[in-house]
Amino acid sequence: MPKPRIQIEIDPGPLKNPQLEFLRRYWLDKRGDRALPARADMVPSELKPVLDGLIMLDVLPEMEDFRYRLVGTAVTQYFLTDPTGKTTAEAWAPANPRFAERLRGNLRMIARGRINVHAWGAVDWMGSGDEDFSCLYVPLSDDGEIVNMIINLFTFDRRRVLLERQIAQEHGRSASTA
Repeated sequence: MPKPRIQIEIDPGPLKNPQLEFLRRYWLDKRGDRALPARADMVPSELKPVLDGLIMLDVLPEMEDFRYRLVGTAVTQYFLTDPTGKTTAEAWAPANPRFAERLRGNLRMIARGRINVHAWGAVDWMGSGDEDFSCLYVPLSDDGEIVNMIINLFTFDRRRVLLERQIAQEHGRSASTA
């Protein structure tokens, strides 16, 4: 089971990670003077520089759960699964119910508070050692009030993480999902 050491910052200022800063600035620009931008404001071709790490989640009624609409290829490499089309409960609860509930709690906080959240830290997802990550969650609203989608940009050192996993696997350590 992963042992997270994760930190969060609500409504962060400029971010050192250039990909996360790109999304933060993009979201702010699309928001303009409104409280929240809408999904229709997001132009896929404009998000191309970060598309492989992008996750789009639909907020389901009553914020009971969240459904993965889009999951970038870098994210599927990191988690060794593609949860596209699944809810967070369907994607994560079978293997790790505590993680699934913690994730839903964080997504509810973002949706209810209509806030951006920068999260970073190290997690032992694969049972082969801690892996650093950094991500940014930004909410969207079609009516300007109720959050109906959350975009998450998930970043990690892909080359290092995948190499360390390969080495761990060659030495007989687990490389399956947590």
